[in-house]
Amino acid sequence: MMINIRRHLWYYAVTVLIFTLGLILIALNDSDSKLQALLIAMTATCYFLWSLLHHYVHHELHLWVVIEYILFASLGIVLSLYLFSV
Repeated sequence: MMINIRRHLWYYAVTVLIFTLGLILIALNDSDSKLQALLIAMTATCYFLWSLLHHYVHHELHLWVVIEYILFASLGIVLSLYLFSV
């Protein structure tokens, strides 16, 4: 397990950066709900694309992986819109 984490550390760091930057931008624009919704969608899209790129590089990109990340990104958008009351 630890070898797997070390092997993918760069991937995890960029994923954390995507979500951290998205959260900061959403918090800084708390007065504009349309911009917040756009930032939520952009953060989810970046996460989706970064995840697909990661799986493509490691030769693990399959249809079920794409569907899984579409569902996770969609769930993240819906929950974030609800939590931020956009």
